[in-house]
Amino acid sequence: MVQKYKINLNYMPFFMFFIIKERKRYVKFALHQIKSAINFVSLKKVLTFALSLSETYFGAKRKRIALNQ
Repeated sequence: MVQKYKINLNYMPFFMFFIIKERKRYVKFALHQIKSAINFVSLKKVLTFALSLSETYFGAKRKRIALNQ
């Protein structure tokens, strides 16, 4: 279980590169990776982490959009 999850953590430097370069594409790619991570490791911890991660990101995005209008 732990080793399987470690494989997904190897993508982190790749993620960091994408955050800086192309944010919109990065988000799509990250969400795809999270989905595959959930399929790969069916742990409640990973599920809740992925959900909270997307919620905080999109929650912040919504707040920013609301503030701009």
